[in-house]
Amino acid sequence: MEQTNLVVSPDGKTWGEVTRDTSYIGNHLMNTICDIGSTSDSAINIFENWRGQTDASNNNTLKPNWIKDSFVPAFNSVVCLKEGSYQIMVRTYENAGTTSSIFINDVLVAEHYQAAGSAPNILNTYLKRGDTIQIKGQLYNTSFNYNQYSITKI
Repeated sequence: MEQTNLVVSPDGKTWGEVTRDTSYIGNHLMNTICDIGSTSDSAINIFENWRGQTDASNNNTLKPNWIKDSFVPAFNSVVCLKEGSYQIMVRTYENAGTTSSIFINDVLVAEHYQAAGSAPNILNTYLKRGDTIQIKGQLYNTSFNYNQYSITKI
C-alpha cells in the first residue's frame, strides 16, 4: 500500500513539504543553461536543464539549475504562474557580435547587442499569470559563460 502525506517532522510537515523547501534560494526563481550545442542568432532557445547540476564546459565545473514555484517550463518558453515584478537576465554568445532577445507573449520587449566583454541582457518587467517568456540569441556549444538564463523576483 502506498502512503501519501506521510508526516515526517515534529511540526507536522509532510515528506513533500520538507523535501521541496526552496527558501534557501531566496528571490532567485529560475536559473538554467542550455547545453544543446550551438544555435543561430534567430533561433528560439530551448532550455532543458531545470534541476540538478550541469557540467556545461566539460571541465568538471558544475552549474546549479533550478526553477521554483513562480514559473514552469514549456517546450520553448517559460510560463509565469504568479503575477509580480521580475528581473530576467540572459547571456548569449558574446563573441559572435549578435543580439540576445527577450520575448514576452511573442512580442519583442528587449534586445541587446552581445559584443565581447559586454554585460548580459537584463529586463525588469511586470508579468501576469500566463505570460510566456522566450529567448532568442546565438548559443555556443555548452559554455556557462554564454548560455545563461535566470529570473529573480524584485
